[in-house]
Amino acid sequence: MAVTPRLFYGLCGEGLGHFSRAAVLVPRLLDAGYSVELFASSRVADLCSSRFSGCCVHRIPGLRLRYRANRLDVPRTVLSCIDMALRGARASLYVREQARLRLPIAAISDYDPVVAWAAAAIRLPLIALDHQQIATECPVDLGSSARLALSLLRLSNRMTYRQPNLRIITSFFQAPLRERRGPTTRTLIAPVLRPEVVQRHSAWGKHLVVYQTSRTLEWLDRILNAIPGEKRVYGAGEKQSGQTEHAFDENCFLEDLASCRFALVNGGHTTISEALYFGKPILCFPIRGQAEQEMNAHYVAKLGFGKDYRPASGEVPDFGEFLSQEESIRERIARRSDRCGNDELLRTVLGRLAEWSGKV
Repeated sequence: MAVTPRLFYGLCGEGLGHFSRAAVLVPRLLDAGYSVELFASSRVADLCSSRFSGCCVHRIPGLRLRYRANRLDVPRTVLSCIDMALRGARASLYVREQARLRLPIAAISDYDPVVAWAAAAIRLPLIALDHQQIATECPVDLGSSARLALSLLRLSNRMTYRQPNLRIITSFFQAPLRERRGPTTRTLIAPVLRPEVVQRHSAWGKHLVVYQTSRTLEWLDRILNAIPGEKRVYGAGEKQSGQTEHAFDENCFLEDLASCRFALVNGGHTTISEALYFGKPILCFPIRGQAEQEMNAHYVAKLGFGKDYRPASGEVPDFGEFLSQEESIRERIARRSDRCGNDELLRTVLGRLAEWSGKV
């Protein structure tokens, strides 16, 4: 009787981009005949339990970033990292014990150190899948103002993954891979988009979508008052935005995003990628000191897909230039050819797993 090959899949619980990639990959892994056990923290663990009913979900500790006044709160985040390191080390022992009992053929980590550390300790083949690795594997440079934050992100990357067998980096912007020696295979692909996104078609309404990952942009109401038109606000809170808050519903949010004029966001990779897939110009207000968000906002502006705003506390930018260029930005986004990397992700992962499981 054939034994079903088992996989361990670790997911970072900070932000939903990690879960959105699992929403693409896990069903295809199950269809391909693999058994998948998920390890996740926070809200992502709950989402995994509800979305992947056929999978065992293990709740593990995860990193939480802390924010204040639209900036990374470094002292509180450092304390969170220390706490995560202590609890994560114990959780990694738990994963190793589960591996001894369950005998997985490989592990996948989407920026989850617990599963990645366990895989390294027992020499279990590991696929590292995320966007953050682009800061380490590609020569991105955001200038002196973001140099420290970028260095911290690179340090976090190196601490998360010790020596994965395969690195898959998903990104809306492309960059050359650094020359590296060693056994790790690396590939850079277009954004991975959840099924609910690729099943929708873009339309053109008169509203703009406002999506905030934290409620720390305290003068958001004045920023929105400087932009004409209807605003549909998610995540910001009425106190900060001065607008009616839309309760977060995935279908409603994606309908609004697919039909808006443009989007005002922080700098999260998933929301930017989804907005670009629908052809929408973007206004970025990245959380300062959060290197990935600052990097993403920088490339939105550099590629001509929108604007990167980093105002001082209380400052309201002049949006005249963006509004005058709105149509040309939309045309530039429409010329992109690498909008979705789902097929390449599946081909790459399933191909490598077939090698490790002896299916080829």
